[in-house]
Amino acid sequence: MNSSKVSLILLLAAMGCGSGADGKDGAAGADGADGAAGIDGADGADGEDGIDCWDTNGNGEADEDEDANGDGEINAADCAGTDGANGEEGAPGADGADGTPGADGEDGAPGADGADGEDGAPGTDGADGAPGADGEDGAPGADGADGAPGADGEDAYCYGVDPLEFLEGGVIVAGTVVEGEEQTFTANLNDTGLEVDLAFLDLDVYTYTSGTSFSAIFEAEGTVSFVILATDGCSFAMSTVSVDVAGATTFVDSYTVQSGPIWSSSPSTYSCVEACAFLFGGDAGSYQCSTEPDVINNLSYHSVYGVSGCATEPDTYKNGTFYNFSGASSAFVEDNCTSGTLNYCFID
Repeated sequence: MNSSKVSLILLLAAMGCGSGADGKDGAAGADGADGAAGIDGADGADGEDGIDCWDTNGNGEADEDEDANGDGEINAADCAGTDGANGEEGAPGADGADGTPGADGEDGAPGADGADGEDGAPGTDGADGAPGADGEDGAPGADGADGAPGADGEDAYCYGVDPLEFLEGGVIVAGTVVEGEEQTFTANLNDTGLEVDLAFLDLDVYTYTSGTSFSAIFEAEGTVSFVILATDGCSFAMSTVSVDVAGATTFVDSYTVQSGPIWSSSPSTYSCVEACAFLFGGDAGSYQCSTEPDVINNLSYHSVYGVSGCATEPDTYKNGTFYNFSGASSAFVEDNCTSGTLNYCFID
């Protein structure tokens, strides 16, 4: 029920009632239907403008001291409410990263010296430093007195030894050098009193042990040159040697001096090589003779007119054209050489 209906009921009750006792209140009636809405009343007058929250002195003006946040503008951002009560402390935050070390402060004034501590154990020696530069040489001292002469030392090994040198020809040959046959040579050196060693250049086939003798074999006839090097340990000598190598010879036959013509017929004289050519054919210049069957020694047996026995002469030797005077010599005549000795004939 609205308030206008209540007021009307109370008014009617007051007018109709006497002074009698009040009866019991009747039961409340049912609410009546809402009445039609009344006409809106006229708008009231506008109230005065409120005060801005930033206008702390209420003068309606933006005063400089009301720029609470200092941003140069005075607006709602400068409004601040009443400080609330302090909240409970929050849990401690995690430690922040260390800041950049600040600059070192100035050294403080030195403190008073403390009492000396006990000596520590000695440390190990440090490494030697680099040698310092040599100092300048001092001035030479005065020469000392000469000492007494020392005893004479022994003479050096080569003291007084004559230099080694080759003599004429360089070598001495034992006989005719024939191709393909071994021949003995001796180095023709002066005697220094010391043992000599030899070496060879351009000598293909040789035998050498020690000393001055050696043997060699040459494979072809003609003139052959080689070099001999000699030393006695104190000096050195060298010689180029040339050797005439004869062609190889072949044994043909042998004969006795006594097989020649009889002396009393004044026969022609013969050298051994002429006798070989006469008896066995060929040219005397192609023959060599020997008194030995196995070695050509270029010697031959002769009969000498008026001299008994056999003489030994070179294989190309004869004396006289005819065997008819004292001293005539022939390798082929029947006379004084009757011993049956043989002359051996070899042909090149």
